Amino acid sequence: MSDHNREIVVGEADGSTGGCSANPWDSVFARLNEGELTEDSDLSRVYNQAKKREAYIKEELLAHLQVAKREIIRLGWQEDPNQLILYPGSNSDRTMTEVFGNQVVHIDPDGNALVLLKNKGFPTEQMTIEDYIANMPDEREIGIILSYNAGLVPDSALERLQEGGIILANNWHGSADNLHNKKGLELIGAVVQDTEDFVTVQAAESLLGKVQCYLDSGPNGYVNYDPTEEQLEQARAGAGIVFEEYRSPDSLWIFVRIIKHRYAALRKNCC
Repeated sequence: MSDHNREIVVGEADGSTGGCSANPWDSVFARLNEGELTEDSDLSRVYNQAKKREAYIKEELLAHLQVAKREIIRLGWQEDPNQLILYPGSNSDRTMTEVFGNQVVHIDPDGNALVLLKNKGFPTEQMTIEDYIANMPDEREIGIILSYNAGLVPDSALERLQEGGIILANNWHGSADNLHNKKGLELIGAVVQDTEDFVTVQAAESLLGKVQCYLDSGPNGYVNYDPTEEQLEQARAGAGIVFEEYRSPDSLWIFVRIIKHRYAALRKNCC
């Protein structure tokens, strides 16, 4: 499994909180200035640590998005400054903007996370993706959605995805599995976790789904992600813990919204 926490830190926060009526750190800072808190107090140390929080770039996601962008350009996707690109559940991650530009809208209900992006001029919306979609103008469509460690893409967002629109999804919460079962979406391929390899549909499909794993109960317990059936039986019979895990959670799958006339042709050919 890849390391989710490998991040490149960029930018610096200024201490305010996006979408909130008041920054809770303001009162702490005022108390520091007035001498009510010593520099070595617990609150002072926490405040100084908070000031150092910064927006970040996820290294593996950056590499995967660069490969994905190359592949969708081959499909005919073109950059358009007016295209709406959404990154729901972004937290303070600016990786999508690094690849697709400043038109990426970072959506998250956590204003404290978004402020690190907002202070650097990146578009942010403090709300859920469902609320964002509900407040979109009727004629507005979505060009690209990144679903990365943020749960499933709601149907309301899929309905607003333009024909030929793109969804990029990993599978930590089953997002790619869920999208693969949606009508009107076509799987193009995937960028394989721990690599920068792009694979086409058949191989991409083989990375979906779950596998059985077990946690060894010995003194040096470890997780076996590719056990034999015999090892699973031994684990079930003993004290080992058997569980299911997504097969390739950090791969990045590419889906495209099928253009209607193409979808009609596909239905005619297959039915």
